[in-house]
Order: sequence, then structure tokens, then C-alpha cells
Amino acid sequence: MDKMKRFIDCLKRGIRKAVFFCLGSFFVFSYLFSTFTEQIHAAHGENKSQTVRIGYFLDNDHFQAGAEGERKSGYAYEYYQKIAECTGWDYEYVYGTWSELEEKLRQGEIDVMAGFSITPERQDVLLFSEKPMGMESYYIYAPLESTQIQSRDLSTLNGKKIGVTRGTVMVDMLQDYLTEMGLDSEVVQKEDFDGMHEAMKKGELDACILSDNFVVERVDQIACIGNSELYFAVNPERSDLLEQLNTAMERLWEISPYYTVLLQDKYFSGGLRQTLTEEERSWLAEKGQLRFGYMVDALPISGQKKDGSPAGLTELVWQSMEEFLGIQVVPIGYDNMDEMEEALQTNELDAAFPLYCDLWRSESKGIYQTDSIVKDRVMLVFQGIYEETLYDEIALCDQSIGQKYYVEDKYPNAQVISYDDLEVCLEAVRTGKTRCSIGCESVMQREIQENPEYAELNIAYLDDTEDFGLAVNGQEHLLVEMMNKMIAQMDEADITNAMIQYSYVQNDYSLSKYMEEHAVWFICGLAVVAAVMIGIFIAYRKNAKYNQRMLREAAIKASEANQAKTRFLSTMSHDIRTPMNVIMGMTSIASKHMDDPVRVQKCLQNITQAGHHLLTLINDILDISKLESGRTFLNPTRFSLHKMAEEICSNIGFHAREKAVDFHMELTDIICDELYADELRLNQIFINLLSNAVKYTQPHGRVEFLIHQEEVEDVKDRIRLVCRVKDTGIGMSEKFMESMYEPFAREENSRVNEIQGYGLGLAIIHQMVELMGGEISCQSQKGVGTTFTVLLELPMAKQRKQRVQESVDSGEKVQCMVGGEAEKAQPQCLESRINPKESAWDGENPRNVTQLLESPTNQTVTEVETWDKVTGKKVLVAEDNELNWEIMQELLEDYDIYSERAENGQICLDMLKEKPAGTYVAILMDIQMPLLDGRETTRRIRALSDPGKAHIPIVAMTADAFAEDVSSCLACGMDGHIAKPVNEKLLIGILRQVCE
Repeated sequence: MDKMKRFIDCLKRGIRKAVFFCLGSFFVFSYLFSTFTEQIHAAHGENKSQTVRIGYFLDNDHFQAGAEGERKSGYAYEYYQKIAECTGWDYEYVYGTWSELEEKLRQGEIDVMAGFSITPERQDVLLFSEKPMGMESYYIYAPLESTQIQSRDLSTLNGKKIGVTRGTVMVDMLQDYLTEMGLDSEVVQKEDFDGMHEAMKKGELDACILSDNFVVERVDQIACIGNSELYFAVNPERSDLLEQLNTAMERLWEISPYYTVLLQDKYFSGGLRQTLTEEERSWLAEKGQLRFGYMVDALPISGQKKDGSPAGLTELVWQSMEEFLGIQVVPIGYDNMDEMEEALQTNELDAAFPLYCDLWRSESKGIYQTDSIVKDRVMLVFQGIYEETLYDEIALCDQSIGQKYYVEDKYPNAQVISYDDLEVCLEAVRTGKTRCSIGCESVMQREIQENPEYAELNIAYLDDTEDFGLAVNGQEHLLVEMMNKMIAQMDEADITNAMIQYSYVQNDYSLSKYMEEHAVWFICGLAVVAAVMIGIFIAYRKNAKYNQRMLREAAIKASEANQAKTRFLSTMSHDIRTPMNVIMGMTSIASKHMDDPVRVQKCLQNITQAGHHLLTLINDILDISKLESGRTFLNPTRFSLHKMAEEICSNIGFHAREKAVDFHMELTDIICDELYADELRLNQIFINLLSNAVKYTQPHGRVEFLIHQEEVEDVKDRIRLVCRVKDTGIGMSEKFMESMYEPFAREENSRVNEIQGYGLGLAIIHQMVELMGGEISCQSQKGVGTTFTVLLELPMAKQRKQRVQESVDSGEKVQCMVGGEAEKAQPQCLESRINPKESAWDGENPRNVTQLLESPTNQTVTEVETWDKVTGKKVLVAEDNELNWEIMQELLEDYDIYSERAENGQICLDMLKEKPAGTYVAILMDIQMPLLDGRETTRRIRALSDPGKAHIPIVAMTADAFAEDVSSCLACGMDGHIAKPVNEKLLIGILRQVCE
């Protein structure tokens, strides 16, 4: 009985302990789980967007502009958007004066505000970013009409009222400056800049304090009182926002260390406007007028109109001088640069333009040189094959505006042959009297446009640019200072527009000239040719007038846009101009030979080829943009290595045969044929490498594509793919190889410059290989060849299997060779499994891999065998451009599809409402249209009460081709997206799908 009782007691104690243990474990687990859940929610919360209240003051449009509901821009606004990209913040803008917003920031009514200088008093009540967001300097400004305050006599500030914005660091800085300089001035504080500026205009203030970030008309800069760094200020209760802000600014600095410098140049480069001092105005009043020399035959930089006044960029310089100096400037034209410089030295001229900017040469001639006004590339024109010996003998014209100094500096041993003018100089090169000529790109290109016979000349761009500015009489030091002030205020957009306006050549066509050039035709059949010529003449005149009108409208739009030249345009100028020159030149030639179908057909082929070059350039730019911004993602799929290699062989083999280059492909040691990877990206990598290899290999050279596989140690189901592209081409220098993966990098070699290219291919390849987790290396030697090696570790689609053995007895090697002689070139594949329809070659043109990647529907329509589903149907085309509409109408009619046009989104919506449901089987919708754009039109259609109309298929047909553009189209309710230029087969295929 006692044993039973003890047993029961022990059992009770054991149960109690077990219960206590379970309860304790439950509470500990609950605590840990809740803590872990909170951390997860907190981590997720960091990634969720949050609304941040921004203090937005509006007294400086260059810093931040745009009242409530208006379009916003400016230095701080753009910086805010960069921060949002890193933090995911959404902004709520709170408007007010600087003083009002600073108080709201202290009280916690707003969260963040830009443009603060740090003071001890502010540090006690506000939080500040670790890194500055910019810097500004502070100046005393006085009205231009004021004669009481002089910039070179600070004592004139005594007794004057100086305005300053209340609550800013400029208040204390001004007080300290006045004390330091021993000046007795009254400091008047105003609530904002507008009130201060208005008070100064009314005479209530004699001067005011502004930062160099302001642009104010008709004021004179008196003195700089100091500068300070600017920071973001944060609500003292929002340390969490400060931490995110500091992290975002640090990331931004790592990505772009010079971001604030670029912003400063973008928004404030014209902020500091200097005016004439009293001494300078007195000098000009005594002078009365200035004598201004210019070159009369060097358009578009400098020229002369029929009335004797300056033309080209010189016209803008002349007008700017008169406007800035306020006196008459008398222009005097010269045919020869030496005569104009001699007139400067003998005091016959006060200033001249253009001057080749070279300080040493200017000093030796005893003349002053201003800052540069325009830069121009140096162009080489030659006949035949490019050789280094070309530079032994260089032709120059007496009208050149600095090339002889360039040649003296760069090619001191060259024999220079002088000609009276540029036309005679180029004619000497064309006829073989001299080897080459060097000149300004803009001047040379204009002369070549004026004379079609020079189109046969070869051109190359040297790696230098020439700067041109004003030359000033060596005894007039005040004048050179005034000219530099004027140049600083000249608008870059106006300079660009002036160059564009005078780069175009209007060729006055005449029947006599045509008869002179085609005398044989008139002798053989004057009557027939006369009739054809009249038709050509009328068509040409009509086309010329249309082109002139379009160019004038383009020049007006460019002037209104007032956009500065960017580094992008500078880098891409040559690559865009080259195919455009082909398009314009071939169009002109075709219009003159409408009676010669063979020649017209050849011109059209050249135009099409040039258009493909432009489209390739655009695709490459989009690729590099997406890669650099991190918006490119991989899409791994199962693929066959052999099939991919055969398609590449089919594509590259065509190019090799065209150029008479031996192409050899070899697959060895293939462990697993089917792999997982982004096949399209792999295609793009290898096709780009092989295309470059063929492009830079001379005829009868050799290109090899070698592929083999290796096992990856200690890793199952993965294989190392080793691919080599070898060529016997021109090779690369060690210096270029250091930067060859940078965008727009090209070898510094005129021989390379002759080959079509944009300097983007290797940059895209390098980033794509890195995106796939691989490595790329290169070995190259000038004149010997280049080898690129790509290493990728990829998952196997199947378990390890026997080595591939398909139609090859040995199973050890698969080869593909293409002969080097064009007339004998026949593909020879030991493994003949190439399906023409699956090849990367389509007809006579290779498929652009980038275009395949960009296809928003992820479908490639290779053939449209039947289209009975769409025959006789009607579609509604919303397109505001008349020419695009004509193209689309013609394209659809080829497939017996009827179409109607809506000139904008509003008309499209009205037409759909008016017609019965089922009238149209689909809508092709442009995006950017007046009145109502394509996205808003789609939203309104989807909201219609009639289901038959609300659910009509809508396909975007637009030049907006970024991935985000595709996403936005689908998000607003569209069913598909087609990028312009439209792929005919893709369009009909999509229409057939939606009709089903």
C-alpha cells in the first residue's frame, strides 16, 4: 500500500514538472516567435513605400520649381527623385516660404527639406544628412542701372540698405562680412526672394544678397561674401528617415561620385551673370563702336550673306556682342585667316572670329584669345586605302580657320600643299593630285554636300577637336574680359541651332547643269530624256521645298526646346551622321535617276542598310541602358547546345562568306548537350563576339568558334561551358584593352574608324556575362589577332549521360566549316541538323538578337502561312502621324484588312462609341497623341458600359519600347504591345490571335 502511494506521489510530481516544462517552453517559443515575426514585419516594412512630407519653397526655379498641381523640376527636385529610387519613398509636397517651412520642420509638420546650411543653432533642433547635397556661394548684387554702388569700390556700400532672406545662413555671413570689411551698411531681412527683389526694383533696397544658384536679369555682381555646403534637414523625431536618407546618399555617391557636380552644371551653369563694370562702360562709351572681323567662306562656323552681313555662328556672335556691349559693332569680312590676324595686329580690327584656340600661338602673335565658343571634330578626307603615309602630304586651303596650325603641331614633317579654296582642295584629292586633306568636320561635310562628286571620297575622324573663340587686339585687355563675360552668357542651345541651321545645303538644281552632266543621254534620245527630266525636276523641287520647310520647323522646335548639348550627343554624333548621310545622299541620287530602276533599287538597298544600322544603334543603347540600370533579368530555359551552335553557325557563316573569311566551328568533349540558361542572352553574347571577329578580320583570314565542356569539382549536375572566339584580325592595343568594356570605347585607329561600329558591343557582352555569373577574358596582339574566352557554369537539364553522338561516328567532335572564297563558299556541317526556319538568319538579313529579347509578347512570328481569320475584317488605328498612318494602311491592305484612322485618342473613343459593337475586331493604339493619349483612351474604353466595346482587343503600336513602357501599356488594359518600326509578320500574327 505504501509502495502504491509513493508511486502515485512520484507520478503526480512528474506530471506537474512535465506541465510546467511544457508551459515554459510554450511561453519561450511564443516570445521568440513573436519577436521573429516582428523582425520580419519590420524588414518587410523597410521595403514598403512610405509617404514622406517634403518642404517645398518656390523662390528659385533652378533649385526647385512647380507649385501644387504643376510640373516640377530643378536641382533639389531631381535629387529627391534619386533618393526615392533608393528608398521607395512617396512624396507629399508642403508649400510655403523658407521661414514657414523651416518652422514646420522644427515642429514636426514636415519630414525632410533640402537646401540647409548647418549652423550651431540648427544642429540643436534639426537632424542633417551626413553628406552634403551641394554647395552655393553668396554675392552682393546691385541694380544694373545703379551708379551709387561700384564692384571695385566697396566703400560705396556704406550707408546703403542691403536685403537678405530671413532665417538663412546668409544673414550672419553678411554681418560678418560687413564687420570684416569695415563697412557701415543697413541689413534688411525679407521673408523671401520675391519680396526682396521687388523691394530692390522699387528702390527700397540698394542691394541684396543672392546665391550663385539664382539667375536674375539686369543686376551687377558686386562682391562674394562667402559660401557654404548645403544639406538635407530632417524632422528631429524621424531618425529612421535620416538613416534611410544617409544610406541612399551613400549608395548614390558610390554609383555616381560626381552626381552633384553634374546637377550643378545642369541647373546652375548660367546662374552667375556678370555685367559690365563702370570702367568697362566708360571704355565702350569712349570707343563708340567696334570693328569686328570674320571669315566669309567657312560655313557653318563663319560666312557672309548676300547683303554683306555675317552668317553662320558668326552672326550669333556678332548679335551677342552688340546686345551685351550696347554699342555698334561693324562687321568686316575676310577671305584669308592670315590677313584677318594681320589686321588685328595692326589695329585695323578690335576683335575677330573665329580664332583657332592656341594660347602659345596667340601670345606669339601679340593677340588675346577668349574662351572657346564652339568645338569641332577634325576630319580626314582621302582617296583610296588608308595608310599612315597619307600624312606625308596634306592639302590645305587658304580659307581654313586653323587647320594649318593643327597640322604644324600634329604633323610637323608633313609636306603642306596650299590651295585657294576648299572646293579646289577637295578636287585635288579626288583627282589624285594630292593624298589627303584635313579640316573641320562641319565645314568639310557642308562642302561635300554641295558637291555630290565628292561622295566617292573616304573620310575618317581623327581623335582631336578644334576649339574656336574670339581674337582680340593685344592692346585691349578690357575688351577680352568683356568678351569672356559675353561668351559665358551665350546659350549652348543657340550655338547648336546656329550650327545646324547653316549645316544644311540648298542645292539649286538647273536643267543646264543636268544636261552638262548627262550629255550622252541627251545625244542618244533628247525627246524621251527631256520628258523624264521635267518630271524629275518638278518632283525634286517639290521635295526640296518640303525638306526646307521641315528643316525650318525642326530648327524652330530646337530653338524653343533650348536644350544644351549633352555628352551623349557628342559621343554619338559621328555614328548617327554616317548612316543619315547615306540615307540623305541616296535619296537625292534616287530622285535624280527615277528613269534608272537598277540605280534606284541600289539606292533603296543602301537606305535600308543604313536604317538597319540606326536601328541596331538604338537597340544597343537600350540594351546598355537596361543593363547599367539593373533592369535586365535572365529567363533560364532548357536548350540544346548543339542546336544553338548550329543556328549561330548558320548566321555567322553568311557574314563570313560575304567577306571571304574562313569560319570554323568545333564542339569537343560535350558531356551534356541539354542545359539550363537564358538561350537568347547566350546567342547575343556569341553572335556579337563572332560578328566583331568577322568584321575586323581581313578577307581570306580565319575565325574560329571553339566550344568544350569541363566538369565542375564537388558540384553535382553543373557543367563548365568554355567558349573561345579566335580570329586573325587586326588585333587591339594594350592601351585600348584597358578600357574596351566601357560604353562607346573604340580603338584609337583611323583604320578601325572606317568600320561600322558604335563601341557598345563589348560593353553589352561584358555586362551580360557578369549577369550570368560568368567570366570573360581576352588576349590580343596588333596585326596578329584576338581571342575571347567565355567561362560559364550552367546547370545540366539531364543527369550525366554518355557523350553526345548524333550523326558522328566517333562521337568526339562536331565541326562546322565555311569556306573563305565567296564564290565557292558552301556550308559543310559534319552534323547536318540545321532547320532553315529555326535559323537566326531570316531571308537576306540576320535576326537582331536584341529585338528578340525586347519582344514584349515573348513570341517570334516566323511565318504567317494563313490569315483567313483576319481577311475582310476592319481595325481602328489610333495614329496622329499622317505618314505612319499611310504606312499602316498600306501594310494592312496587303492582307485584305480594312482600317479606319483616328487622329487622336478622343476621336478614337468617339468613333468606337458611335459605331455598333463588332464594327472593329481590334484597335491599334499609338501612345503619345494630342488631346488624349493612348493609355488614358484605353482606360476609358475599358470603362464603357457596352461589354462588346469595352472588351475589344487593344494592341499598343508605339515607339515607346522600354520594358516599363510595355508594362504600363498592359497595366492600363491593353492586350499586347508592338514596337515601332513595326514587324509586319508579328503584327498580322497578333491580329490573327486576337480574332480567334
